[in-house]
Amino acid sequence: MCGINGILHLQSQKKVDESVLTKMRDALEHRGPDDKGLFVENNVGFGHRRLSILDVTSAGHQPFLSDDGRYVMVYNGEIYNFKDFYSELKSHGFDIKTHSDTEVLMKLFQLYGLEMLNRLNGMFAFAIWDKKERKLILVRDRMGVKPLYYSFYNETVYFASEQKALFTAGVPLKIAEDGLGEYIFNRFVAGENTLYENVKKVLPGDSITIHESGKISTEKWWDLQIEINNHSEIEKPLEWFKSTFDDAVRLRMVSDVPVGVLLSGGLDSSSILVSLSQQKFKKLQTYNVGFKEEEHDESHLAKMLSKKFHYGFHTMQLENDSLYEKLIASTYFQDEPIIHLSEPHLLALSQMAKP
Repeated sequence: MCGINGILHLQSQKKVDESVLTKMRDALEHRGPDDKGLFVENNVGFGHRRLSILDVTSAGHQPFLSDDGRYVMVYNGEIYNFKDFYSELKSHGFDIKTHSDTEVLMKLFQLYGLEMLNRLNGMFAFAIWDKKERKLILVRDRMGVKPLYYSFYNETVYFASEQKALFTAGVPLKIAEDGLGEYIFNRFVAGENTLYENVKKVLPGDSITIHESGKISTEKWWDLQIEINNHSEIEKPLEWFKSTFDDAVRLRMVSDVPVGVLLSGGLDSSSILVSLSQQKFKKLQTYNVGFKEEEHDESHLAKMLSKKFHYGFHTMQLENDSLYEKLIASTYFQDEPIIHLSEPHLLALSQMAKP
């Protein structure tokens, strides 16, 4: 997980205030504690906070510039199949200088533009500034795993991984009346709108192009319904599902740092652990939240499964002052009222796993 942000002043000679851009970026420090960077050029600026997963050296530093200097990119996510493009890129004359998916993403964009998106297997949100055509491109992955918000305010475009960074930059923090009702009723605000006025989200599978002149265009590069309609008939559903599931689990082990499993003991996380074991992944650590109320506690199932597959097991309970503390902290990270009661527990569990 990384944090990205940026500012583009439209139709203006106004220069980006580096101090504002920095405040935006550092409001996202929790998303990327390992590195930080800025790019400022007249009326456009990008910021990045990095959590190092692939190529933990300085070679993965962002904002990332293309070799020819035309494009600048900030990127949050992981392209699982990035190494599959090495030979293709080299055949087109590109040198691969790092071991990061960031470089591959940039070079694919240089070669194919947004046409490359359907070939990516991963989760991502990224922004690219085209210095030649003077346009900003915002892209979000198929299912919207990685967040990306933006706002038009005072003839300026602001974007960021979290809404708090927009407010830090001066976008007014004001609840949208329609958004509040929808949020309470549905637990989310549908479509591009959010809980806040003048703050929108890039929709899953969408790309938005914003020209310096103010011209805006949106393209849906991936659509679930179309994919379903165009999918060939699945003759052996069980085999197909197992193969697809195992492949998805395997790809998420692509990392230059240790990977662990948040293991509730329920069906979903237990299935992931079984898949990892069957694919011969060794020396994994699992992390679990238990409850003192027997009817809610599944920690014994998580422990049993971890022991069966010879994985390390770690569990905790969250109660009293600790529960209250994590509840307050999780509201900060969430940016919206807590709707799902598991948020404090997920925060505590992640903090326990981090070391």
